[in-house]
Amino acid sequence: MKGYDPIKLTEKMESIVVDGNKRKYAKLSRPLRFYGGTTSAVEVGCNLRCKFCFSDKPVFRPQSTGKFYTPEEVFKALDKSAKRYGHKLISASASEGTLGRQHLFELLDLVELSEYVYILETNGMTLGNDKAFAEQLAPYKNLHVRVSIKGTSQEEYHELTTSYTNIGLVYSIMQDIEKAFDFYGKAIEMAKRIGAYRQVSFVQRKMATAYWKQQDFDKAIQYYQEAQTTCERIGDKEGLNEALQGLAEAYLARDDLALAESYAEKATETAMEINTLQAISASQITLGRVQHNRGDLQASIELFEKAINTAEQAGVIQQVAEANFYISESWLALQEWGKAEPHLLAAAKLYTKLKNTSKAKTVQHLLAKCKNRSKPELSGG
Repeated sequence: MKGYDPIKLTEKMESIVVDGNKRKYAKLSRPLRFYGGTTSAVEVGCNLRCKFCFSDKPVFRPQSTGKFYTPEEVFKALDKSAKRYGHKLISASASEGTLGRQHLFELLDLVELSEYVYILETNGMTLGNDKAFAEQLAPYKNLHVRVSIKGTSQEEYHELTTSYTNIGLVYSIMQDIEKAFDFYGKAIEMAKRIGAYRQVSFVQRKMATAYWKQQDFDKAIQYYQEAQTTCERIGDKEGLNEALQGLAEAYLARDDLALAESYAEKATETAMEINTLQAISASQITLGRVQHNRGDLQASIELFEKAINTAEQAGVIQQVAEANFYISESWLALQEWGKAEPHLLAAAKLYTKLKNTSKAKTVQHLLAKCKNRSKPELSGG
C-alpha cells in the first residue's frame, strides 16, 4: 500500500488551521486524568491519519471544526481551568501540537513566565524533518515534549499510520481526486467484507463529497443515497443527517427545488434529534436558498436570519459567513441596498479571515455595487 507525505500534509493543514499567530481549537480547556491530572485544550489539525485515531472531527474535518484563537486567549483559558482543578501541567491534545510555529512559540513564552509545565504532544514528524525546530524548543525550561512513536520499524509505522480510508482522505485534501476515489473504493469493499457498516457509511459520504466538489451531482446523489440507506440500517443519526443535508444541497445544485426542500426538512428533523447547532444552521441555510430561488425572498430572509443566529451560537465562522452572504443576496434582490450592506460587510470580513479569497472578492464586488446604489437614495432622503 502506498503511503503519503506527512510534511506535505503539514503544509496543507497549516493553510487550514493557522492564521498568523492564531490557531484553530475545538475547545480551550478540559480537565484530564493523564500525567496525574492536567488541563488540556483541543487543537485542530494533524499531519498523520493513523488508523486508530480517536480524535474524529479535529483531525478529519479541520475546515469545519473549531475557531481561531491567539496564544494569549489559549493561555488564559488553560490558566483559569488549571487553577480551578489544581493542575500544574497544561497541554493541548487531540491533534498535532507543532502546527503553527509562531502560535506555539508565543504560547510557550507565556508558559515560561508562569508556574506551569506545558506538555507538547507531537508525532515528531516536523521535529525530525527540521532539526532547527527542535533546537528552538530546547531552551524552554517549562516544556516537556512527548513524542508519540508510531511503531518500532518502518513497516509498523506504515501499518499504523495508513488505511484505505485515511489515505483517501489525504488525497482528497491534496485534491488528487482520482487517487482518493481509488482508495475510497477499496475502503468500502474491505469494510463491507468485515461488516463495518458505520465505516461504509463514512466512506460513502466522503465519496459523495468528492464527487460534489467535481460537480458530478448525479454521482454525489448516488453515494449520499447509499449512505442514507446504510445509516438508516444501523441507526447512525449523525451520519444520516450528513447524508440528508448532502442530498438537499446536491438537488439544489440541480435546481430541483422540491427534492432539495424535502431533504433539507428531513435534515432539519435529524439535526434537532441529535441537537447539533451546526447541522441545524446548515439546514436553515439550504432551506433559505430554496426559498430564494423560488422567489419567496421574505421567507428566505427569515431563514437566513435564523441561520446566522444558530451558526453564531455554534461558533461556526464558515456558516456565519455563508448565511450573511445569502441574506445579502435576498436583500439585494429586493433592492434594499442599505439592509444588504451590513451583511456584505460581515461576510467580507469573515471570508477574509477564512482565507477564502474568491468569495471575499465576490462579496467586495457586490459591496461596491451596493454602496453605489445606496448613495443616491441616502442623499435624496
